[in-house]
Amino acid sequence: MHVAETYDDLKAEFFNYLNAEKSDAVPSPGEILFYSDADAGRATMTWRYFEPRVLTCVKAMQVPFSIQRHHSAAAFDETLKVPCTLQYSLSLGETFEDYSEFFLSQNQSSEADLPDVAAAGLSWIVAAEIWRVVIHMPPNEEHLSEEVELLVSPLTLAASLRVDSVFVPELLPVFHFTSRIDCAELRLFNQSAHLSKVESGLLSPFRILGELPKREVCVAALENFTLTASYCGSKRDQLHTKIRANVLCHVLEYRSLTLLPLVERFGVLSEVTFKSSEKHPKLKVDIELDRVFFRISPSVVQTISDVASSWQRIHSMTPSLLSYYVICNNTNEELHFGQVETDEDIVLRCLECSPYSWRCYKARQLIRVAVKGSPLSSSTNFIDINRREIFCISVTSLSGQPATLIVRIVQMGTALKQVVINGLVFFANQIDRPLSVKILSKNSAKEVVLAVGPGKTSPSCIADLSDVRSFKLSTVTSSASAWSSEIPLSDALSGVLVKVPLTQPADSLYSWCHVLCQNHGDLTEAMVAFCPLYVVRSHFPKRLLMNLNFLKLKTSTQLELEGHGVEKQLEVDRRDHLCSITFQANATSQASSPSLTLSTDTIEQVDRVGVADLGGLNISILEMLTLWKTGVNDDFWPYNNIHQSLSSTQHACRNDPLFGTQFTPPSSSNGALGMPEFHDEQPDIELQVNLTQLWPGFNTLLIDVSPRWLVVNESGLDIVLMEADNATYKLSSGRTVAPPVFKESFKVGIVLGGRIHLSTEIQLSSEEQGTSYAHHDTGALYLKGHIPVFIPVYHDALLIQHCFLTLHSTFCHGIRVITVRERFHFVNRSQFDLQLYITTVESAKDQKVFIPDDPIATLTTLGRREAAETPEMSHSLLLWNVLQAGGSADPNSEYVPHVRFKLRCSEPGGGVAAPDTVHSPWSFPVRLSFCPTGTRQSVALPCFDGSYPTTRTCVLSAVLDSEIVHLVLDDDFYPSIELINNCNIALYYGQAILNRGPNDAVVLEENGVIANVPCVCPRSSCHYTPPCVNSLFPEIHDKLNSIKLHLGATNDKEKIVWSHALEVFSDQSMFVVISKVLDLKVDMKRCGHMVRVRVNPVSRAEVSAKEIRSRIKGKSVVQVEEISQPHRKKSVTRLASESGSESKEPLELFSAGQSGVSADFIREETAADAMHVEMSLFCKEAGVLISDELPNAALLSIMCITLDEIGIMFVPKIDFAQPNNYDRQDLFVSIYDLQVDNPAFATGFYDFPILLKRSRASSGASVSRADSVMSEKMKLHHEGAMVLISAEMYRDRCSSAASLQTLRIAFDPLVLFVEDTYCWDLLRIVDRLVPSFLFANSESKPLPTNRLPVSVTQLTTSLASPIWLQSLCIEPTSVQLSVHASLKLFISSDRAPLNFGSFGRKFVFTNSQQLLRALAMHYAVSAAYRAALVFGSLEILGNPTGLVRSIGSGVADMIWLPYEGLTKGPGPCISGFGGGMRSVARHFSAGTLTSISNFASSVSRNMERLSLDSEHILRNEITRRRRPSGISEGLINGLSGFGLSVLGAIAGIADQPLQTFTRVDQTTSTSDKARGVVSGFGKGLLGMVTKPIGGAAEFVSQTSLGLLQGIGLVDTFQPRYDPDSCPATAIKVGAARYHEKILHLSSADEILFHVHGCQMIGKKSSCVCALVLTASCLYVLNEEQDDCLCTFPIAEIGLKKQETHNSLPILVLLHGSEESSHPRNGGRLAAFIDDTTQAMTSAFRSTDEWKFPKTAAAAAIATETVQTKHEFYLDSRSVDSFIAWFVLAKSRHRRNSFPV
Repeated sequence: MHVAETYDDLKAEFFNYLNAEKSDAVPSPGEILFYSDADAGRATMTWRYFEPRVLTCVKAMQVPFSIQRHHSAAAFDETLKVPCTLQYSLSLGETFEDYSEFFLSQNQSSEADLPDVAAAGLSWIVAAEIWRVVIHMPPNEEHLSEEVELLVSPLTLAASLRVDSVFVPELLPVFHFTSRIDCAELRLFNQSAHLSKVESGLLSPFRILGELPKREVCVAALENFTLTASYCGSKRDQLHTKIRANVLCHVLEYRSLTLLPLVERFGVLSEVTFKSSEKHPKLKVDIELDRVFFRISPSVVQTISDVASSWQRIHSMTPSLLSYYVICNNTNEELHFGQVETDEDIVLRCLECSPYSWRCYKARQLIRVAVKGSPLSSSTNFIDINRREIFCISVTSLSGQPATLIVRIVQMGTALKQVVINGLVFFANQIDRPLSVKILSKNSAKEVVLAVGPGKTSPSCIADLSDVRSFKLSTVTSSASAWSSEIPLSDALSGVLVKVPLTQPADSLYSWCHVLCQNHGDLTEAMVAFCPLYVVRSHFPKRLLMNLNFLKLKTSTQLELEGHGVEKQLEVDRRDHLCSITFQANATSQASSPSLTLSTDTIEQVDRVGVADLGGLNISILEMLTLWKTGVNDDFWPYNNIHQSLSSTQHACRNDPLFGTQFTPPSSSNGALGMPEFHDEQPDIELQVNLTQLWPGFNTLLIDVSPRWLVVNESGLDIVLMEADNATYKLSSGRTVAPPVFKESFKVGIVLGGRIHLSTEIQLSSEEQGTSYAHHDTGALYLKGHIPVFIPVYHDALLIQHCFLTLHSTFCHGIRVITVRERFHFVNRSQFDLQLYITTVESAKDQKVFIPDDPIATLTTLGRREAAETPEMSHSLLLWNVLQAGGSADPNSEYVPHVRFKLRCSEPGGGVAAPDTVHSPWSFPVRLSFCPTGTRQSVALPCFDGSYPTTRTCVLSAVLDSEIVHLVLDDDFYPSIELINNCNIALYYGQAILNRGPNDAVVLEENGVIANVPCVCPRSSCHYTPPCVNSLFPEIHDKLNSIKLHLGATNDKEKIVWSHALEVFSDQSMFVVISKVLDLKVDMKRCGHMVRVRVNPVSRAEVSAKEIRSRIKGKSVVQVEEISQPHRKKSVTRLASESGSESKEPLELFSAGQSGVSADFIREETAADAMHVEMSLFCKEAGVLISDELPNAALLSIMCITLDEIGIMFVPKIDFAQPNNYDRQDLFVSIYDLQVDNPAFATGFYDFPILLKRSRASSGASVSRADSVMSEKMKLHHEGAMVLISAEMYRDRCSSAASLQTLRIAFDPLVLFVEDTYCWDLLRIVDRLVPSFLFANSESKPLPTNRLPVSVTQLTTSLASPIWLQSLCIEPTSVQLSVHASLKLFISSDRAPLNFGSFGRKFVFTNSQQLLRALAMHYAVSAAYRAALVFGSLEILGNPTGLVRSIGSGVADMIWLPYEGLTKGPGPCISGFGGGMRSVARHFSAGTLTSISNFASSVSRNMERLSLDSEHILRNEITRRRRPSGISEGLINGLSGFGLSVLGAIAGIADQPLQTFTRVDQTTSTSDKARGVVSGFGKGLLGMVTKPIGGAAEFVSQTSLGLLQGIGLVDTFQPRYDPDSCPATAIKVGAARYHEKILHLSSADEILFHVHGCQMIGKKSSCVCALVLTASCLYVLNEEQDDCLCTFPIAEIGLKKQETHNSLPILVLLHGSEESSHPRNGGRLAAFIDDTTQAMTSAFRSTDEWKFPKTAAAAAIATETVQTKHEFYLDSRSVDSFIAWFVLAKSRHRRNSFPV
């Protein structure tokens, strides 16, 4: 490194001293500028070199201070220090960066801490031309007035400052780039016009008024953005980038269309350094943030979720309704409404709705409603739509008569409210025909006609119930004679039969007419309902014929019932009808017997629920309308109450492995088998006919027709049902039938190859569930239960297949529903296309079965890539091939299901290969095990990575849910072992059985029912997860580290010889001997969660003589022989002793070579392409404020979380063995301080102002912002952090996936305050923060079948995504817990000490539920051990634990302080003894007074609760929460409380009984009043005793608290957040409010730009305003009055910028008629070119002033025009942008440019 060093530069000859007039003045090379600003309390000295130089020394000598008389006394202190900051600039003085700090003093020198040029790396050294020293005001001088002079002038500083520098050519950048942007905004809009029209079913029958406007929903600003980039070549070869900016973000809230702050303004400093000169590139990213403060409220959360949801559904064209209020007009008249105290007037027609936002957020949030024709301002009834109530308002109808409207406010989700405006009378039609209703009034001749569709309600009529005389009905509105006779409203109150004429004059229809009334105070709302006489509902699986024989008319008719639970109405045309009803399965079958007789009087014989039973006049009409829509829906038929159908179109039985052809459909063999089909012939069954009331309160009779049994076949196979008497019925797949009732038992069978294969008998039980014995053993099917069914399939007396089914039984609507389903279902959620082979293996004791590698019958399934739309499609596994141990089948043998997998193509991402080109082998057979909690098993899928044989890992989850086994295959990212075989022979492997001796070579895989053993081919690799790893999941065990592995190979006799057990979960290398086969060298290395095991053959050069002698135990002869393997063409070399002995223990080595292996296969890991990445994030302070919204739209802060100095550092882990290995990274997260405040404490409803705080101050120092090196800052920060999280991560180079290896969490002691009232309120607010959506009504699509149940999906996801940590440690901590519980009695504890021990686990392989359970148990046990101390901290006992702890602290100080002083001398010892005595007295007094105060306060609270006087309790609680500041205030509070308690006790004897009469309504009975008087008298007597006792105890408590506070013996925690520091009213008005609420612009007139400012009115007055620019006009809005002041067409105005002495520029608006007097004739092309050239020149050369281009004639006319001048103060960053937008709009208006 070449350097040129100079000393004491400021006193060199080439520097000139000058005084600067401005603070931002930039010196020229060789100049020193001095600037002082007494107003700001700072001074600067700036100098500039001729070239970039590095400062090596900045030392300040003693400086005499200039002390004046007006300085404070602290200025005369000799220890006073003046802080100074050393800064540099790389952007020619535009911005300065802090580099170091030092101080000035009168009696000592100081030196800035600068990096050493020789020792530090070049990346931490800064070379700059311009340097500056800033002199600050001392901290204790900042409060003085502006006339105070600085203690040190810049010229004095230059005389006492020594600056040494050095010139380093390597630091000179090849190029340097600097860019600065004052302000950049990102505005996000919700383009509702580009989405489909919102017609939500939840808003039916209302249609939305107009189109939803485009709204600006989010504004993110980037202010003072500075980008600096420099590149240094040569040896440094470094690219350095620095970004500095201020960031803020606002979000639109829909209630008032204002912008709420989501993130307050904070500073960001980011530095990115990239070095490529070294062997490994280095990337270092440092990010530093200032105070980051988030504001969370329900409005903000709802807006963000709505916008995100809308953007996600752009392609689906289903937008959500983005609003808080929806005003709906459910009347037959036109209404208009608006906000009170505003000029808002919105018109709503009949059945229209409008999303609504408040016109003015400063006015009262109430709306007023009026009917068309009457002025809105005359309305005096206001509606508070923030309250969920029913309002009654008086209006004037069109006829001039007074009327009443009912306003219902319905909560739809957590945010949206639907405001429905109704009249007092409306009609509901439950008949299948549309009706027309003509209303006849008593006081008016005008007739009102309303149309009511079938199953709909009409718009309500704005008329009182007393004004409605009668009404008429009709189904045809074209003929006047088609109306029915008048129906008096009074006659319909008890239900009346109504005759409605039909299309033909002779035809008519009878229906019931009912009137339901609901009282709203003195008003009554009425619903007139029309319903049919009879409704028939058939639960049959097919159509059913219904015969109606009218006895009096001697006529009959036949109706067809749909079945499937569909309802059908019976139309009756006679009032005195009498009919007989029978049913038939089809036209040729016999009718049912006996018949059923119906008449209008039949409803009287049925148990009914009348209107009086529903509440009489207090019935809720809204609930009745909801009740009408409920009932049996055809989507729920056939009522099996199980998960979605899992039947699939793909089955494993498509090809018969024996016959080799596709199965013949079972229907073709019906004649041969002689079995009737249910859909061809319905057997005789028992029919259930029930007569019930359809709707409560109405006379409609429901005729419910249902069978006793339903059988649903969802298995995917055609099944056979056989009764005990051998009656057989066939049921096709996907059908539902109504069979005869089976008596005791039945069998289920399937038809394959023309033969019936039956299961064992299935016993039926009428019990709901088995109690005395298990139904799995007896095969009983309970009324509500399920059992598995096993069906063997034979061919020529040989068992070839098994069919597994499941039977579910449910009971609903008097029907027993039996569902036949498959037992096994497979879901492929992996990324691979697979083939499956399923088989069952006989479990024999003496013989094992070998599963072949070339199975014939397979099931092909797709991966989730091709089935992305339905990623959870299930595939039925019906027929399983049978593999037997012997020649004959034993029906009593146990069969174990196994599954094998195979990739359909060699590459997981490739296309599907043809069957003859697929060469991927089958996986090792997986033995299925399942349980309700789920099991997991690992699967290795063989494949080829190029020519390299390897495997892909998956995990198979098996969950038993309702006797259905769900098999789900997911990708496995956590295989345990990767075994790499570099030998020329195949190696077998398996897990060693636990708890066996070291010499026992017993492999777990050999203990199964199959003879297959996992094997890795020569020169290939495979992944392996030991079975114990999966079997122990999710339990947390230490056994995972003790799992061992055996390696094996076949000998000359084709038998597998196993090696000793290998401890693979440790990094080591060893020799492994397979007796009489070969010797191996095994290298084991942990790579993240996986252990990579490399197996290499041993060559002669790798074995020394000493090693051979040690292995043959003293034998001196070693024979090297080659043994040929019969299944290999090549031979391998092995070592053997003469005696054939072998070593008992493997030999550990420190290095291992590989020989005899081709270089193409072995791929060693290299770190040549590894990059050294370091990332760090430091945040000075972060805060989250959670607020709730009150009904008046005000924000109430409920919680504030403050985090100080958050540090996150991500660096590579240092490995001295492999210094260039960056696979492991360390992650450090630290929080210097954490505090959770309760801002709602100021409301007086809570006891604690703080919820969580650090127990003690940190011993470490807080981090200063001036620290130049981020790594040093983070290191200093970690020392005193309150929360420290350290983790180790591993990055796999092959997959680039990162995994967490170790996790360590440490906490400092905490103080926790818990109050039950606050917790309940917080949970309620958190529930409101959960967003709700109102989606558009798209066409209802059927739910996709074959979906997994939600519970199974969650469980399998948990099984496939485990938590795997090598180490988890949570350091011990302690908590001081204070609890207030307001139960029946007041229970509280004060500072109960809880100590929690360390929680540490090794090799954690579990799920989140098990880990949380283990954590909860650990801390619960730790808390249980401290239960005695918690009990001793109860305030009702006087907190003896706290008293003992306080006295103990004082005694400890009395012993420790003299002992500490004794080591320093006699004087300190005496001082320590005095300090110890004072500490004893202080702690004893504080503990005693605190104990007395807590005990008295607890007694007082409990006495108040025993008084049963809520007002007395609330009054004392508000007084108690005002803590006294001294003894006098404590006495005043105590005496006043005692006096009020005594007065309340005396007055309570008379007040409590009198409250019975003041708090009851008119409906209260006399007996209730009498009981209230007696109860009140008892409360008064009880208060006579409890209130004085509570008042006396409160007097003692308040006095003790005042004494503690006055003498300073109490530790008070102050909240960090001040509610007044960030008022909730600091909102910002956005473009959406201007567009919709103030200017009422159309959707085509878009706001181009808007800016806030201040308009000057005269010389001394001004008003806050906003300038809104559109394509045609400029609007000036008054922000305070929320209206438009004036409008200027852009053709008549001009703008110019005028600089002022302050930082705010003035925008001058000139208003005149220039454009109107401008002639536009002559050469249009020439005029266009001249005018455009002049306009563009003026716009691009200077944006300070924009003038209109004028011709000579127009200029002469303009001189005579008088222009009006308006001045506005605007933000300097917005005025230029506003003028630029104005220029574009002006040019567009003159047609001189493209559209804006």
